[in-house]
Amino acid sequence: MSPYSNQLVDLLEIYHARSLRDRLRRELARLDSDDGVLPGSDPQRRAEIREFYAAMLATSHGLLFSLGDDAR
Repeated sequence: MSPYSNQLVDLLEIYHARSLRDRLRRELARLDSDDGVLPGSDPQRRAEIREFYAAMLATSHGLLFSLGDDAR
């Protein structure tokens, strides 16, 4: 195995973790905007879902940090 293979894996993991982070940010922005797409949605349920997305975002930040990527 090449000594550079771990670096390639880390770069792929960073790419996927950044993609996930960006997607989670978009989902949070969607939930924060009251665009009327879900007119019958319960605000409490929406807030609960937002908390789950925020927790996943925090986890993705932790993953990126553990991979040595501190880009925000």
